[in-house]
Amino acid sequence: MSSDDGKEYVLALSRLIQSVSNAMHTASARDAHVRDVESRSRRRALALELDGDVLRIGLEETLTFETPGVEALLSALLGHGVARLVIRQLTPARDLLEMARLLAATPRNANEGRAIETRALDSRLWNIEFIGAFELDDEHITANLPPELLISLRDGAEYVHAESALAKLATRGEQALEGGDSRTIAAVLVTIWSFERSTQHDALRHTAELALKRLISPMALKLTAQVIPSARRRERLLGVLSHAGDEGAEALFAHLCESQDMFERRAYFDALIWLRCGVSMLMQALDSEQWYVARNAAELLGEMRIDGVESSLAILLESDDERRRVAASSALARLRTPDALAALNTVINDPSDAVRYFASTALLARIEGANARQLGVALDADGDLEMKLQIVAALGKLGTPDAVQKLIKTLMSPQAVSAAANLDSEFRCASLEAVATARGSAAMPLISPFRRDKDPRVAETATRLYTRLARGPRVMLTFSA
Repeated sequence: MSSDDGKEYVLALSRLIQSVSNAMHTASARDAHVRDVESRSRRRALALELDGDVLRIGLEETLTFETPGVEALLSALLGHGVARLVIRQLTPARDLLEMARLLAATPRNANEGRAIETRALDSRLWNIEFIGAFELDDEHITANLPPELLISLRDGAEYVHAESALAKLATRGEQALEGGDSRTIAAVLVTIWSFERSTQHDALRHTAELALKRLISPMALKLTAQVIPSARRRERLLGVLSHAGDEGAEALFAHLCESQDMFERRAYFDALIWLRCGVSMLMQALDSEQWYVARNAAELLGEMRIDGVESSLAILLESDDERRRVAASSALARLRTPDALAALNTVINDPSDAVRYFASTALLARIEGANARQLGVALDADGDLEMKLQIVAALGKLGTPDAVQKLIKTLMSPQAVSAAANLDSEFRCASLEAVATARGSAAMPLISPFRRDKDPRVAETATRLYTRLARGPRVMLTFSA
């Protein structure tokens, strides 16, 4: 994705927060902003981090605090003490709206981000992660080791002192392993692993390698992985687990499946994605009799974008257990390969709302770049309101004369759309928004009559759009009947 995509996503998110926080904004305006953010979420994830006086968008771009349009978002992040905000790809509208409500609320005892983290956990927002400022400044994992051992392993330390420190650390690690002391064994492994990577002395590097080989075992890895949720600076912990390869991934996966705490599960899940190991284990876990084990494995394969797993995930789509089907459809929607989209197309009419949501990605992928005729056919054929809203938005963004003609006919003659569609006010409001997007002020003659519509939401939307468009240059729009 280009940096423009990231910036537009941020601006859309800020508009959503503003619409939720401002009592003058109506429900139809808020819904339009939610649809906009959800549409962007279908295409990519978003990771934001406050860094001094700039807002970082992943690794792609930075925006200054003076960037027009980001005021509501920045005010909310700073007010609640949020240092980092992550929105997972394919986050549904209801989660995005709840996130906006949390950010729009007046901060009370923000406590460096702890308060909003707690509320997010209470709301079960698995797809959205708030990371408070306090977490990024947390004490490092090695702080519980004797300072003299750490000093002996610094650059320039004498060989004999470094060798002695490695031996003492190895002994301390074995004692910690016997006592089940997860924090100490993790600290020892992190220290030795870091030294092995940084030292320029071949003999000492070999000594460190032997110490790691001596200490690393399935139990040591499981104890080390147990520290992941409480360690905010996780890079070196993840390095140790990555050093162990598939065994490190197995330790994390075991904790993920055992944990009942959403914060812990999120930490283990993200760590596994970072490792990108244990694919064979995850493939086998898809067949587990325990649904939550299969669910975790499917979700991870999708997030890790592992090639060649589509057929195994497609088998889960045939399960009688809705939870397995949801996990499989979620993973396939993230893969977005031709085989994944073909598999999703088979469950477009699944009885589960969640499965249908992810399955709709297959159609959306096909309509990206489609012409007006193809979009029109999709609009007439599909009976799912959520899908229709996405197609209507696509027609508005396409903006060609044919696309506008289709939107106009839909507004003027609702019966032209499939009778199975739920043609409620939300659909009609979305159609008006799309026409305004496509033609700007030239759409005013079409929008004007709807200001007197019997549906108050439609009338409000038309009035709002007409007022906004009236501020720009007016161009007459002609169209055929």
